[in-house]
Amino acid sequence: MGYTHYWTHKKQLTTAEWAEFMTGMYFLYEHAAENGIKLVSEQGETTPPLATAEVVRFNGLGEEACEDHLVSRKRHRCPYRKPRDPLAFWTFTKTNNNDYDLIVTASLAYLDSIHPEAYVVDSDGTNADWGAGVGLARMAWPHKGNQIDIPRAVRDTSRYASYPDIGKHFQVARDHDGVLWIEDRVDRSRIQLDDAWYEERMKNLPYDERASGSFRGGEYERCTKKRLERIWLNRRVNDCPIVTPDRFLPLPA
Repeated sequence: MGYTHYWTHKKQLTTAEWAEFMTGMYFLYEHAAENGIKLVSEQGETTPPLATAEVVRFNGLGEEACEDHLVSRKRHRCPYRKPRDPLAFWTFTKTNNNDYDLIVTASLAYLDSIHPEAYVVDSDGTNADWGAGVGLARMAWPHKGNQIDIPRAVRDTSRYASYPDIGKHFQVARDHDGVLWIEDRVDRSRIQLDDAWYEERMKNLPYDERASGSFRGGEYERCTKKRLERIWLNRRVNDCPIVTPDRFLPLPA
């Protein structure tokens, strides 16, 4: 498919929230012009990039163009998907890592960090690929600079190699060194798990939790939630140290 960024639009921003986003976008457009990154409103056009009361849209120019980067204040459901479909409000921008990717990542870093309830961003890139965009976003929105970071899902991908078990609030994940953790998905605190203990725990699950893989929807979520909460609480009771992450990852040099 090519180097791509993805996001789910979960909630509409208020006019005031969108206005703040626009202020930063004007800075990003100026930065692009001053640094030789040529932007247009959409592929094949020569008009300036857009930043209106309802939409942001831009692309690279000529050989630096790929897909239009389009972000809307209001939610727009994909016409081919039902409202309850998890992908109904999911979209993406393929940039092929062209020059305008810097402006794309800066805008998405802001949205994922400042409005996590509204935009959930993922990417083909890793922490290293997002460093420059995050740094630029902190310049574009300086009053929010201490809150802007690499998107949460990107940090997860860079941090972990696999996810043996995932729930809404907790997840069990294995890092790139092979260490197993259970992590609070909200505040990112985590507790290391012993592999043998975890495997034994999974073998002795109540029937409804062992069978939850055959369930769908609410029943599956209920069993997963119960299973992971029990693991987290068991580790807490046994005084396993909780590792609380720093709020920000160091930006790549």
